[in-house]
Amino acid sequence: MSGVPQAAIARIEAGTVSPRFDTISRILAGAGLEMRIQVAQYDDDDEVLATRYARLNDKEKALADERHQGNVKMFREVGRRAGG
Repeated sequence: MSGVPQAAIARIEAGTVSPRFDTISRILAGAGLEMRIQVAQYDDDDEVLATRYARLNDKEKALADERHQGNVKMFREVGRRAGG
């Protein structure tokens, strides 16, 4: 067990709080995992995606947001089924 209360994990999953590094480490340790961080070359993928999103019209943004929320829901469900 991670020692992190389920209520805290639920808030993290819901996106209402941003967990501290040590909290994530404890949650991962409870699942038998560890976080490894490495320094890498700068990757501008997020900036490219943000620029593309900004160029969408309102209807296209709504569709993109809907797809994103569907993906988030699917990944959460997969995580729950896997015991996460």
